[in-house]
Amino acid sequence: MHSVFFEVVMSEISAEVLAGLLICAAMYGLERRCKRGIYRAVCAAAMGVWLAAVLYLTTLSRVPIFEVRYSLRLFDHYTLPDWYGFVQNAALFLPAGFVACCLFERLPKWKTALIGAGLSLGIELAQLITHRGICDINDLTANVCGWCMGVFLWMPLNKAFGSRKSAE
Repeated sequence: MHSVFFEVVMSEISAEVLAGLLICAAMYGLERRCKRGIYRAVCAAAMGVWLAAVLYLTTLSRVPIFEVRYSLRLFDHYTLPDWYGFVQNAALFLPAGFVACCLFERLPKWKTALIGAGLSLGIELAQLITHRGICDINDLTANVCGWCMGVFLWMPLNKAFGSRKSAE
């Protein structure tokens, strides 16, 4: 039974990570084919849609609960389903980190990573304040890991294929 559960979880995680990587590839391929202004507009629209979807999924779609729920213990009693949630959160933030690098190309990448950490912290605090979900340090960690994976995925691609400025 345990191995069947593990196989189902891994197949779903693989699909989510693959979807995130495909979004990154599409955004990077789009950069090479569009004028700069159009590309920046597409990146900004993609970030807006992503942010709206994340806010809906993490806060607005949930029913308020009347008790304050938070977890400040990192990986406390983590089981396989908890790791599945961790990877899901990371996969959700991976394309956003990549698109943020495309959108803010001149910004140092550590500052781009800080933007992701700030957005994630904002989402967790919104869950705490609105009582919609659990403000969880594990979610914050997973989100920042996913965002940084997107940043780290963008960096070698940009170095290997050159920046847009040198292509124009």
